[in-house]
Amino acid sequence: MMNKLIILFTLLSTIAYSQPVFPIDSLAISYIPTPPPIEVAIPDFISPNGDGINDVFTLILEPNYKVAMKVYSRWGNLVYKSNDYQNDYSPTKLSDGVYAFWIRVYDGNRYKDFQKMITIIN
Repeated sequence: MMNKLIILFTLLSTIAYSQPVFPIDSLAISYIPTPPPIEVAIPDFISPNGDGINDVFTLILEPNYKVAMKVYSRWGNLVYKSNDYQNDYSPTKLSDGVYAFWIRVYDGNRYKDFQKMITIIN
């Protein structure tokens, strides 16, 4: 009985581990570069009080990116909209509070959306 098990194990292990061998030239290897992810640094707060510190909402991103941005109040009212944002938003007429920022960043072929709650302190 033991000899039959050894023969069966040897036979099965030979079958399980046999793989076809291909010459390296027959493998089609192609490299398709993937673009880097779209990333943007978004500030946590803005203080447009004229002291020169965080007076303008500034995004840090690649220079070739195009940005569309919308700002909503806590009640869902649209308070600002730009289809070509240029780091020039200074919300001096808004009251202090938390606002929802929706930001869409384009790189020419694709886009990525970002949403963030940002505090405005005048």
